Amino acid sequence: MPGSVTSITAQDIATLNVGRDISTIFRRVPGVVANNIDQGDTGNGFRMRGFATQGTHGADTAIYVDGVPQNMPSSQGGAGHGPAFLEWLTGDMIDTVDVVKGPVSALYGDQNRAGSVAISTREGGAATPSSAAVTLESYGGRRASLTLSGDNGTVRSLLVADRFHLDGFRNGAQTDRGNAFWKLSTTLGAGLYSLRASYYTADYAGAGYLSLPAIDAGLSPRSTQYNLAGFGEATRKTLVFNRRPAQGEAGWFATAYAEDFERSRAITTSTTQHTYGYDKRNILGARYDRFDYDLVNRKLPAASTGYQGSAFTPKFGAVWQALPGLEVFLNSAQGFRSPAAEQISASGSLGPLGAPGGKINAGIAPSKVTSHDLGITARPGAGWTVAGAVYAIRNDDEIINTAPDVYLASGQTTRRGVELDLRYQISPDFNAYLSYGRILRAQLDNPTPGTGARLSVPAHTWKAGAGQRRALGSGHLALNGDVYVTAANPYYMGTPSRQRAMPTYVRYDVKAAYDVGTWQAALFATFQPHETASDIAYGSAAGLLVSTVPRTQAGASLRHFF
Repeated sequence: MPGSVTSITAQDIATLNVGRDISTIFRRVPGVVANNIDQGDTGNGFRMRGFATQGTHGADTAIYVDGVPQNMPSSQGGAGHGPAFLEWLTGDMIDTVDVVKGPVSALYGDQNRAGSVAISTREGGAATPSSAAVTLESYGGRRASLTLSGDNGTVRSLLVADRFHLDGFRNGAQTDRGNAFWKLSTTLGAGLYSLRASYYTADYAGAGYLSLPAIDAGLSPRSTQYNLAGFGEATRKTLVFNRRPAQGEAGWFATAYAEDFERSRAITTSTTQHTYGYDKRNILGARYDRFDYDLVNRKLPAASTGYQGSAFTPKFGAVWQALPGLEVFLNSAQGFRSPAAEQISASGSLGPLGAPGGKINAGIAPSKVTSHDLGITARPGAGWTVAGAVYAIRNDDEIINTAPDVYLASGQTTRRGVELDLRYQISPDFNAYLSYGRILRAQLDNPTPGTGARLSVPAHTWKAGAGQRRALGSGHLALNGDVYVTAANPYYMGTPSRQRAMPTYVRYDVKAAYDVGTWQAALFATFQPHETASDIAYGSAAGLLVSTVPRTQAGASLRHFF
């Protein structure tokens, strides 16, 4: 397709320090900022092209696993509308990941404003070896995983079980997680059919956020917000059926799924109180994209309402083979985000269940974007790939809260930027990359008087790294190193608001893995020079609130293949 697409393979994931944060799989994707919020299993942040500012937990990027949407409408517990919870995934489950920048793919609907992410899980049989692994990490990190892969006639089976515990860098932080995944696959005629079941459970405590001015005044970076940790738990049970072409992309695709999703989260709001949110959802789907809400507002019954809506989002694209080693592409596409339940049926101020009042906003329309991009992909020499794109995005109807219980279109917001990516792979045993993402503009064009116009996304994102594999003794040694930098991320503080910039965040990842016979041993480490610099931070009137990070983390793993 015409557009900026980055593919991640299972082999790429094996060279990364995934640890407890599945978002690490996006570490090398140009211009993408991804993290796990660092408050327990509370959703995965995903930002690109100026969308999904802090606190949106992956909203505005349509994320799918085996064709099943992962964005949760109107999630409770501080996660907002459209967050993606990917903690149920482990690296052993994933086969490929395609990151599509911009709303150019016609395969994905709701939340596809910044772009889309399509994750495909692995199959059993010869493609996936069976293994067992144990991992020890800093701050009480312990993981045990088992992968059983095989076949019985034409049916391939893959079972992945994973158990994880982490005490955490911050006082009061802790995560316990269990995952189980079983997938059966078979090829019938021109189709590849699969049935998978997964189970995930988690129990966690989050240390909250700390005031940067308070840290500068002497507060320990390992402290817990208000000395009272947040907490939560989750379970997720999923059954998915898929049909896709056995070879290539030509043919028909089908997806049907059923899911039981239960999640709670308590966020610290003072030294004695939490804000508590609870989700209990039974989800059935066959990729039927339609808004048809029946909202029952237990708090304000007068605000109960139905809602139906639709969005027309045409997409156009073209590719020109300008030279034998040069492609030029352009796109003009639209994407949308559905309204949240609390926007349609406003909850109002604090009060008892069944209180009078409330506001129905049944006329609110989906938030729609129009995106234009122009880019190139060039192969100037053996092993070299150069890619780049410039983009301009107009959001005609960014939905904001203009008054108590009133959500309206705020008018136009605009985003512009440029992305560059340089890759070098002279052989299967050596590769290197360098990328730069620059957001030139990401702001509200009609901000509320007295508030800031710029959106909280980093203006600069640098990524670089290299990997090498070589024979050593009777085995093979693989070395990988990555550098990641984000800078010039704006926030506002004070009254009236004053613009500031978050501290520059720098992260170094290194990993060495040695394979000999049926054994693989690995050592890995992460270095973050500045404890108070983080991708996870929020501007407030009192100053910047940050989730502090350890300067050094390290770990080791041992895996046996059989």
